[in-house]
Amino acid sequence: MPSVSGFTEMSSALLLDRRRNRCAALLFDILLVNHTGSFSAAVGDAGRQAAHRLFKAKNIKPSAMLSGHVSACNERVLSLRQKDEYILFAQDTTETNFTSLRKTTGLGSIGRGTGSGKGLESHSALAMLENGMPLGVVHLDIWARKPVVPGRTSKEKAKTKIKKPTS
Repeated sequence: MPSVSGFTEMSSALLLDRRRNRCAALLFDILLVNHTGSFSAAVGDAGRQAAHRLFKAKNIKPSAMLSGHVSACNERVLSLRQKDEYILFAQDTTETNFTSLRKTTGLGSIGRGTGSGKGLESHSALAMLENGMPLGVVHLDIWARKPVVPGRTSKEKAKTKIKKPTS
């Protein structure tokens, strides 16, 4: 696999400021070396503060944060894919539960439509070669579902008889 570094992964990210790109590249390099344990332990106090400034930028969406990595992944596809080889995309939807974080705002309902918890939904896709070699994350979407309105469950709604119109 070609060399992976913060520069190759983040230099073309759409972060609207060269300093943000450098910060993201530096954090990426630190995480490549210190990839076990917590994020805070891996990047240290200064790295955590830099990441906080980077992530709190209101005009930077997850797709922009990922854009440099997606570009680098496309380059890996072009350089590593053999003729007539398929590129596989494994995808997953995940619920992240933040129910215990009562002061956190912007969360939506999670829990199979019951609204039993609060959190975020995410959908991601990982590109890989047929032999299973991962090439990179090519899609990430994060959203909050609308809150579930208390009342009848979907099973109760399904049992409701539809009245035939009378003429």
